[in-house]
Amino acid sequence: MNSEIKVSIIVPVYNKEKFLDCCLQSIIKQTLKEIEIIIINDGSNDNSKKIIEKYEGIDNRIYIINKTNEGGGIARNEGIKIARGEYLGFVDADDWIDLNYYEILYNHAVQRDADLARTLQKRYYPGSIEELPLNKKIIEKYSKNELLNKNDHAYSVLTAIYKRKMIIDNNILFDTLQSSHDKLFTVKAMYYSNLIIPVIGTYYHHRDDVIDQLTIFNSRRLINDNLANMNIIKFVNSVEYNDINEYKQLFKKILYVCDYNFKKAIKEKNVDIDTIKQYFSGMLNIYKNYNYKDNLFYNYKAPYIKFLINENFMQYYNFYNKKRIRFNALFDKIRRKIIKIIFGSELYDNFYNIKHIYENIKYIKDIKDIKDIVNKSNTYLIKYNERFNIFIKERDNYYNKINNLLIENKKINSEILWANIFNNTIQDSYWLNNKTFSPGRWAAGYAFLYILYRIIKEVQPMKILELGLGETTRMISQYAMNNENVEHYVVENNTDWIEFFIKNFNIPHNTKIIQLPLKYQAFEESESVRVYEGFYENLSNNKYDLISIDGPVGGDMKEYSRIDSLSLIPENLSNDFIILIDDYNRNQEKNMVKKLLEKIEEAGIPFYNTVYKGSKETCIICCQKYKFLTSL
Repeated sequence: MNSEIKVSIIVPVYNKEKFLDCCLQSIIKQTLKEIEIIIINDGSNDNSKKIIEKYEGIDNRIYIINKTNEGGGIARNEGIKIARGEYLGFVDADDWIDLNYYEILYNHAVQRDADLARTLQKRYYPGSIEELPLNKKIIEKYSKNELLNKNDHAYSVLTAIYKRKMIIDNNILFDTLQSSHDKLFTVKAMYYSNLIIPVIGTYYHHRDDVIDQLTIFNSRRLINDNLANMNIIKFVNSVEYNDINEYKQLFKKILYVCDYNFKKAIKEKNVDIDTIKQYFSGMLNIYKNYNYKDNLFYNYKAPYIKFLINENFMQYYNFYNKKRIRFNALFDKIRRKIIKIIFGSELYDNFYNIKHIYENIKYIKDIKDIKDIVNKSNTYLIKYNERFNIFIKERDNYYNKINNLLIENKKINSEILWANIFNNTIQDSYWLNNKTFSPGRWAAGYAFLYILYRIIKEVQPMKILELGLGETTRMISQYAMNNENVEHYVVENNTDWIEFFIKNFNIPHNTKIIQLPLKYQAFEESESVRVYEGFYENLSNNKYDLISIDGPVGGDMKEYSRIDSLSLIPENLSNDFIILIDDYNRNQEKNMVKKLLEKIEEAGIPFYNTVYKGSKETCIICCQKYKFLTSL
């Protein structure tokens, strides 16, 4: 073991260019410096390899393995083989970790001489965040054959560090399956660990909104999961254990997961019945390898046990499929009642009469009969056409209202997500002393604040121009207060607001608030656009690293708003630049940004841009050097 390396961090990568910068930034900036970073490029065919090589040039603690694509399990095993650290940690390439993550885990593990230290995890779903519970008991082994199933944390290897000597001495490796390869590793590590400790105070951040071949529920994943469970049973049957109940509990847990997947497979369109049969055969194999089958049905009365005992696939399949059919019938019954309430009994009866005629018309051969049926149908339709049209209009009205509510709710959920990310990110900031912000209708939203904070923290701009005085000024001025070399210029028109702001907030000497009155001028096809008077004359004597655009007020403009910064482009941009635009959800700002991008493109300056969505939209434009800011 290399005594200088405290933790070896193993990162398998396969086509994760969108998230890789965020992941690697969180690793190279760990407060624990004595780490090595082993990145296994598992045959990526996107830009992942270039991104990894870029970071290799930045940080000499990074070691890269390039290999053909064989899956995450084999990739991690390659990392374990060359790791030199006292402990091993694993990070997925589309996730990220707190900056103190490995320092806190390592210090607690070393203090207790733990073989396995596990901490908290946050999972990010579309529109929501979930913090997973942590078993907070310290679990210590008092004899050799304990600890089979006590540390119940599913099968994630990502939220823990493992003593490398324990892993190597017991030949613990990942399954070679394409998915579910970490299950056996976790069970073995728990079995061979003498001491497992929980650690509070840091988080692993896992994206659950990333869709790829490993997250999609399909036939391959279903079969891999079965094989992984079978490998666990084989391992458990090969070792000694003192507590039979622990063995039984582990077995029940595995069968419970199998049953859940079986039920889910029946509902999925991309899983065929032959695959489900194959999965059932795997479940039977697991059951047959269970050592305590006597009285199993009486002790554990889950309904699927009897199907395994009888080895009857169709009974098992129909058990869940009939439930689904019954549910669909119930749903249809409810739907009919709703139609009856909306249309009234008479219209309801005739609606289903017409439906019945339509469904049976293919059996009628006589042309006269068909004409009679069509005439009857027309009579029904004419009679209730007016009432039906009224209903359609009312229905569309409600649909529009519901749709607007859903859109608004999506924005709120997105803003809550940004708020959580922002508040978690700034909690350990040394320069941001006042962390209370009030995003709102007129102020920048949480997405804007988070991106601005990341820019200041990671880019450290020296010359900053800010259009509009507000919440963003409070953040940037605190940064300027901690860095004498920063020049921060803020443009604002409202003298009362400037006076209030200066009185209530501590403004450093290198933050200069410039009061400029408003005027209106013609621009392109617009006759009147609100701008700052004297803007170019007062602000064109610098080249800016960062321009933040949140003023002047522009919501009431027609085609364009906030066009002031166009006069500075490209002459007053530094070589390494970032432009941040608030309220990009409005057409006026979109039109302005289009003109801004045209000017940058005409000047032959390479750039990247993207949009982040919260309660409002934030647009970012940056030079090639800061491309990572477009995939935060």
